[in-house]
Amino acid sequence: MSDSLATGSSVFHRTFDLVSVVGPGATAFLHSQVTSDLESVVAAGASNTAVDTLILEPSGKVAAIAVCRWTSSEQRWDLFVEHGYGSRVIERLQRFFLRVKAELTLQSRTCSLIDRSDLVSDDVLVSTPAPLFFLGLALLNDAGEVNNSSIAGVDLSSAIQDDIDRWERRRLRLCTPSMSHELLRERVPASLGSRVMARAVSLTKGCYTGQELVARMDARQARPPETIVAARIPSDELSSELRSRALRRGDTALIEIQMVDGEGQSIGEVTSLGIDDHGELRVLGFRRRSFADEEILRLVVNDVLYSLEVVDAVG
Repeated sequence: MSDSLATGSSVFHRTFDLVSVVGPGATAFLHSQVTSDLESVVAAGASNTAVDTLILEPSGKVAAIAVCRWTSSEQRWDLFVEHGYGSRVIERLQRFFLRVKAELTLQSRTCSLIDRSDLVSDDVLVSTPAPLFFLGLALLNDAGEVNNSSIAGVDLSSAIQDDIDRWERRRLRLCTPSMSHELLRERVPASLGSRVMARAVSLTKGCYTGQELVARMDARQARPPETIVAARIPSDELSSELRSRALRRGDTALIEIQMVDGEGQSIGEVTSLGIDDHGELRVLGFRRRSFADEEILRLVVNDVLYSLEVVDAVG
């Protein structure tokens, strides 16, 4: 293993809500409710395989982001969901949970995760491949509670329990949507960008709840009403006010912050912002379809303009 693992810089402990569907009817039911092709995972015969997915409302709007993991010996699908949103997923699934030979359960689960780029070998991993919504991080263990032991030579005691700041810096750098930020409003799957669509949405698996809107937009090659965009402001261009807002937690940090074009016209919505390891401001938001080709992006904070450099327009 690399030396950086000993410092804890590459290992996270993180709490998720775990929604489990267990039983002989688990695959058929969940396959009909999520955007990814779960039947292909089962057919491949690989247990402990994790895949990214979205759960949609019947309208086709995104209800949840999740990672699905299959355990063949238990006929079990585990959905890892952002902590605090498991009950939303349970409620959504129960609306279609009729005469299913399986059980639905919800619990909180603390997991150990590791940066795959720091691994010498994938032999230490419990699940592969590393899901997008784990931000390139892979599960190390499946214990109900994390202890201070080592797993396959990886020192877990140096990891920081629920290090939100570090997690958020990574999330913003990789332009990864969050349920608690980017999904506070209803959005269509394509709004989350081409990478999410490529990894989490199957266009060939057949029918599932919410599939009609996805298929129609794909057939028409229609642009979504808005698309996620990531941008940055260098550290030497940040005011003390904007820096303090970025370091605060909660939606109040986004109050009175607007995304505008070169003429000051509102072109979208800011959903996340934070300071990265280099002191730069990282911004995640949604740019409206009519401004998709706009090259000049700015933030307006209390009538002060800040120029944004687009670093990832993932639509």
